[in-house]
Amino acid sequence: MQFAAVIPNLRIVRGPFRGLSFYQLLAALALGVLMVLIIRVFFVFNTSTAVLLMRSTSTAVVVLLAFTLASNVQIPRLPRHAARFLAIAVASPLALLGAYALTIPGGFEDLCCDNWGVISGWIRMTGVAVGISLVATLIYIYLERDREARDEALRFALERRTLEKDALNARLKVLQAQVEPHFLFNTLANVQQLVEMRSERAAPLLRTLIQYLKLTVRESRDDMSTLGREMELVQHYLDIMRMRMPDRLRFAIDLPPELAATPIPPLAVLTLVENAVRHGLDPSEEGGEIQLCTRAEARGIHVQVSDTGRGLQPSPSAPGSSGSGTGLATLRERLEGHFGSAARLELSENSPQGVIASIWLPAALGQTA
Repeated sequence: MQFAAVIPNLRIVRGPFRGLSFYQLLAALALGVLMVLIIRVFFVFNTSTAVLLMRSTSTAVVVLLAFTLASNVQIPRLPRHAARFLAIAVASPLALLGAYALTIPGGFEDLCCDNWGVISGWIRMTGVAVGISLVATLIYIYLERDREARDEALRFALERRTLEKDALNARLKVLQAQVEPHFLFNTLANVQQLVEMRSERAAPLLRTLIQYLKLTVRESRDDMSTLGREMELVQHYLDIMRMRMPDRLRFAIDLPPELAATPIPPLAVLTLVENAVRHGLDPSEEGGEIQLCTRAEARGIHVQVSDTGRGLQPSPSAPGSSGSGTGLATLRERLEGHFGSAARLELSENSPQGVIASIWLPAALGQTA
C-alpha cells in the first residue's frame, strides 16, 4: 500500500529530464498499446503481438524521453514547440530501428540488406508512431497552455489580492497612527482643567488616558488582535468619555472568558464604539447607554455594540452613523481581507432609538481560541 501511494508522486525534478512523472510513463505505455491495435487493424504483420508490443512500447518510452529532453533543453533560435516536434520526428524512427534490430534474427543486417518485408514493416510502424506521437503532443501542448493560463490567472488574482490587502493595511496604519485629535485634545484639556482645579479626578483620568494610548500604539503595530485586548481598549476609552460626560454616558461590557482569545482585526470594536459615542450619544442632550455583548452562536461569533443615541442619520453631517463612513467602510474591507465572506458587519435600528452594530466572525475562530 505504501509503495502504491508513493509511485504516482515520483517525479524527476532535476537534470535534463526534470518533470518526467510516473503518469507520463504510463501514458507512453498506453500509446504503445494503441499503436499495436492500429497496426493490427489497418496493416498485415506476420510478427507476433508480443514482439510488436515490445517494439511499440520501447519506442514510446524513448520518444517520451526525447520529448522531455526537448522541453527542458533550450536550443538557440529554436522555439520549444518546434524542438519538441523535431525530437519526435527524429526519435521515432531511430527508436523503432533499434527495436527492430533487437527483435529480428538478422539484426541490422536484415535492415541494411534488400529485405523489403522488414523495411516496409519498419516504415509503416514508424508512420504510425510519428502520427500518434504528434497527436499526443498536440493534446499535451493544449492542456499545458490551458494549465499555464489558469496558473497565470491564479497568480494574478493572488498578486491583486495581496496588493489590495497591502493597500488596505497601509490605509489602516494611517488611520491607526492618527490618534483622534479632537478626542485627544479635549481629553488633555479636561486633564488640564482638573489639575488647575486640584480635582481628585485628574490623576485617574490621566492614568486612563495613558493606558488607552499605550494599548492604541500596541494595537496599531499588530495585524491581528483579540476580543480580550479590544474590550480592554474599549473599557479605557469609555472610562475617559464617561469622565468627560459623566451624566450622559452609561455602558456595560459582557465578554465570556472562553471568547477572549478570539482573533479580530485591531481597533474593530473600538471603531463601532467611537461611532456610537460620536454620532449617537454625544450629539444628544440626554446622552444614552452603550452595551457591548459577545456571544458564540450557531451562525458564528456575534460581537454586538448597541446604543440608545440618535439612531441612523442619513444626513451628510453624520456619515458614520449611516453605515457608509470611512471608518465603517474600512472596517468592512478589513474583515473581508482577514476572513473573506465568513465575516461581516451589519447595522440596524435599535428600539426604541439608537443603533445596533454587529460583527459576525467565523464560528471556527471561537473553537480554536
